[in-house]
Amino acid sequence: ARRAALLREMIAMLERSEGVNGAKADGPLSPCKEEGEEESPGRFGAAGDDDDDDDEGQITFDDLASRVQELAEITPGAPELEAGLSWCAKLLLKELKIATVKTRKQVDLKYADGHKLRVLLDNEEVLVDIAKEARFPVPREVLASVRAACLEGWRVWRAQKRKDFMKAAKMLALAKETLPWVVANSLASVLSTTVGTMSMHYR
Repeated sequence: ARRAALLREMIAMLERSEGVNGAKADGPLSPCKEEGEEESPGRFGAAGDDDDDDDEGQITFDDLASRVQELAEITPGAPELEAGLSWCAKLLLKELKIATVKTRKQVDLKYADGHKLRVLLDNEEVLVDIAKEARFPVPREVLASVRAACLEGWRVWRAQKRKDFMKAAKMLALAKETLPWVVANSLASVLSTTVGTMSMHYR
């Protein structure tokens, strides 16, 4: 009952945020806390627009998916799970779009290596697995949007990996080109030191 109540509270917060922002899942609020947990000062602070990835104090896909999974393990088929899954899909869709754009732009260092996008791409399978456990389907339209976002995300992630590989290859080639000069300079330095030492010895 407590887990169901916590999930209902999270859904209500997301719905209120949706109404305030005028767009679905564009302003998730902070996650509900278990009894005894400290409440974050920004618990009821709304998120910004789709370019705002600062999820501190906001409900994320991971937050909500954890609550949904906890309830699904104990009470599969609970009515709260249907809305919870729908919101999980919406949050994942938003986070995928943000991560894809930021990985492509290469401005935000948190996304530059593509790791955050890669983790989110794996969450499509997580969402489907939770839906099976909950015994509720993810809304078809939202799931289709998530899968389309994943296709674009994979395309961007692979392009970034290719760029990283090319950079590494260029650095390796440059190192090979400069290696003879480095070795020659090192040998010259050693030879100079040796000659100087021998000269001092014979003196």
